[in-house]
Amino acid sequence: MTSNRTQEPELAAAVAGYLQEVGIDAAIQVVEFGVFLEETSKLGPDNTVELYLSGYGGSDPDAVRIVLACDEWGARNNSHYCNPEVDDLFLRARSERDEDLRRELYARAFELVMQDAPWILIDDRSWVYGWRKTVKGIEVHQSHPASLDLRNVEIVD
Repeated sequence: MTSNRTQEPELAAAVAGYLQEVGIDAAIQVVEFGVFLEETSKLGPDNTVELYLSGYGGSDPDAVRIVLACDEWGARNNSHYCNPEVDDLFLRARSERDEDLRRELYARAFELVMQDAPWILIDDRSWVYGWRKTVKGIEVHQSHPASLDLRNVEIVD
């Protein structure tokens, strides 16, 4: 299953092709994003989704927590991943004022996530921006690189 957003149907077709090469038949079901979230968020026997393709654009570790936290099952944690140690590290890092310790806590959390491998990462998009030298004040949102903050934009000579 995948949603009808951006390149996800094309990626799903590629994955289905790779699975076919090793003898696994995968039917692609493309649905509207709201339906996708509803179906992949179901818990227990109500969830009949065997494999899904999705994406996430957050780069802020505090924002990434919502797709990994045990208490986000049935909400944003559609992989149904749960590691209480990762949850603890995220919560400790979130309130840590010492930047070096905060960085260490997040690094350890992400090491555990990579070891547990709740996802198979197959796509990483690069964002390219361009504007004239006379345009000043554009800021790229850290939490989602596709979003630009244009509130302070000005045109200068």
